[in-house]
Amino acid sequence: MSILGRLKNKLSELFLDRNNSRRVVISRRKHMFAYKDDVPLDAFKRMRDDPQVSAGLSVIKLPILAQKFSVEGSPEVADTIVKAINGSYTKIVERALYAIEFGFSAQEIVWSEDDGIYTIAGTLDVDPATVRLNTDDFGEVFSYTIPGGIEVPAEKALVFTYQKEFGNPYGRSRLLPAYEVWRTKELIWLFTNRYFERKGNPPTIVKYPSSHLQAEADRNADDALEIGRALLENAVVALPSTRDEHGREIWDLGYLTDDARAGMFLDYLRYLDRMILRAMFIPDRVMTQDEAVGSYALARAHLDLFLLSEDGLLSDLEEEINRQIVARVVEYNYGKQISGVRLRISRLSQVDRELMRDVFMEMVKSGDARVPSETLARELGFPSEN
Repeated sequence: MSILGRLKNKLSELFLDRNNSRRVVISRRKHMFAYKDDVPLDAFKRMRDDPQVSAGLSVIKLPILAQKFSVEGSPEVADTIVKAINGSYTKIVERALYAIEFGFSAQEIVWSEDDGIYTIAGTLDVDPATVRLNTDDFGEVFSYTIPGGIEVPAEKALVFTYQKEFGNPYGRSRLLPAYEVWRTKELIWLFTNRYFERKGNPPTIVKYPSSHLQAEADRNADDALEIGRALLENAVVALPSTRDEHGREIWDLGYLTDDARAGMFLDYLRYLDRMILRAMFIPDRVMTQDEAVGSYALARAHLDLFLLSEDGLLSDLEEEINRQIVARVVEYNYGKQISGVRLRISRLSQVDRELMRDVFMEMVKSGDARVPSETLARELGFPSEN
């Protein structure tokens, strides 16, 4: 058979005729991908314990979690979708946003039947470090494998990839650019604590009289060391009050001091905190309240760019929810013939944007403004800690 003939046969295999319509059949041949980034996922877990990283992740996630959803399309189908996901929607989004720090997130959907309607009873979040993603010939994730060789099938797998590049299903963590800065901060933090430890408990200096007699000099040195050890144990020491010809104490106590360098360490730590926020694409000139850098207009521009990035994240999340959840709910309850149904996630309204902008800009101008978190959460509709 000629090359052209074989090509035609291959194309005919890819296109099937069903109900007089032609559709492309995507190969479901499994390709297992292993995580191959230079930075292990466990490192991102440790990074989340850093106060600055934790605050940055909250700034990114809270506006997303605050947004409501609606469903467009046939009223009957729309009501079914709302019933199917309404109770689990917040947890689904919250766990999907793990992809921000890990590059991807994996959940297992728990389906249930309620009055003849297939609904989502909940999802189980899976540790990203234990997941192996399975893709088809076109690089799309359709299942994943967990320890023990257990494969979570397509109908139960929910995977959200953040910043997918070059077909890598594991995505790109938003913490990755901040990794080296965070490592440096960890080391500087250790050096800073050691410095304060030495500063708070400096070495003791015991001055003792010298002697031209070696035995007497050695005895005085031993006595001085014993006095120093006693001070370390918070014991009482007794010193002779002998003075030299100039009236100075022959035996004396003191502390080894140095120039104060605490400010140098703290300034560097603050600088590293700002670099962490910049690496996470968060307006550091706002969060750090640093009056020494930038201007009011520049901080406002940074905030506007950050809000645009939030809109982009909402769009990506909306697309994946429609593809992996809404489409399945429709198919399981009505079949594939239903179309035109779509979930919409609300965007940050102009009022929300102006409120965030006004609050942040006031912080920039004053440098010491403090907005109660409960007030800000209430105004923006963020989930409250209480």
